[in-house]
Amino acid sequence: MEQEPYHYASSAVAAFVLAAAGLMLTALTAFGLRLDWWHLRPSIIMFRWAGLLAGAGLLIGVVGMLRVRLQRRKGIGLAVTAVLVGLVVGAALSTLMTRMRTEPAIGDVTTDPANPPRYRQLARTPPALDEPFRQQDATIEERRALENIEPLRVREDPNAVFEQALAVARELRWAIVSVDRKTRHIEAIDNTFWLGTEHEVAIRVRTEAETGETVVDVRSRTRGDTPTVPGENVDSIRRYLERLAEEVDKPKAPAVTS
Repeated sequence: MEQEPYHYASSAVAAFVLAAAGLMLTALTAFGLRLDWWHLRPSIIMFRWAGLLAGAGLLIGVVGMLRVRLQRRKGIGLAVTAVLVGLVVGAALSTLMTRMRTEPAIGDVTTDPANPPRYRQLARTPPALDEPFRQQDATIEERRALENIEPLRVREDPNAVFEQALAVARELRWAIVSVDRKTRHIEAIDNTFWLGTEHEVAIRVRTEAETGETVVDVRSRTRGDTPTVPGENVDSIRRYLERLAEEVDKPKAPAVTS
């Protein structure tokens, strides 16, 4: 006898439950790390389990979609949702795990290792640590990963570039700690949304005597005892300088003459 179509396919239900569990475990792990319920090492283990759950939901969801069509059962929405959730969670965690294995876990990165921008206000603000610069302690492999982190060099008025640098920091929703227009020095805190990692950022705008260029140097240091996620400091600097370069390259409005 042909089976009635009002029964849900068990594989579709199982896929949805597994994918939902993977999604919830991912969110719980991220927010637990953000709220300092646990540290980075147990979080990595939890992320791996979340990935396994989401991956299982994805595979069983594909099977569930086939069974729904072949056996004329309900559950196509559950199966499709499981597949989509599995893809999203799996892609996000795969990217994070790949970064953990390949990116340097350096908590203090700058565009100018020889003379990094100094922390002034942040050096006196807990839980900041007044420690020496650490990028010079990087291994050869880590140094290779940092080779493309260079200062921004432009032939523009340094005071104008400083104001643009400040505007971009605010645009990125960094918490501005101090602004010194006299020495063209900015300090801010960059807080990542998911993992809650805080980065202390120091920005210095200067004129290079040899070339006359305006140079923007940036330093990003993991704040206090928050976890150092590999590559985040580098990404923070790169994202900031790319956005600042776009701002500096914008066509200037013509001066209005009376």
